[in-house]
Amino acid sequence: MRNERFKRHCHKIIIDLKHEGFIEHQALSDEKEELLPESPRYWIREVVMCADDKPGRP
Repeated sequence: MRNERFKRHCHKIIIDLKHEGFIEHQALSDEKEELLPESPRYWIREVVMCADDKPGRP
């Protein structure tokens, strides 16, 4: 899990929820469409993970 890796490298972790809800199949990019099973809609959760008050990777 990515947040476990953050915890090993940082003192403070904040997860900022940007969006959560259903999206229609047509809204997917071709790349994501290949990775997901066929469905008319999907639940999506977009977050920004901040480590020590900075977004990005440890």
